[in-house]
Amino acid sequence: MSKQNILSAIDIGTEKVTTVISASDSSGSLRILGVSSVPSKGIKKSQIVGLDGAIQAITDSVDAAERMAGVNI
Repeated sequence: MSKQNILSAIDIGTEKVTTVISASDSSGSLRILGVSSVPSKGIKKSQIVGLDGAIQAITDSVDAAERMAGVNI
């Protein structure tokens, strides 16, 4: 069994927060395990204007992607 490295990325935008979770194996190929996009809250014109809303949107996106991927990041 080859070792997998779990990689994740979070894009925090004015309209949505997107999380992608992938796995890379020893050959360097990537496999997408989970993806989630949720509407942004607390972010206007690329500025955080409501910290609680921004944190909630990020948490919701990460939680959904983790459920889909079956791993925790």
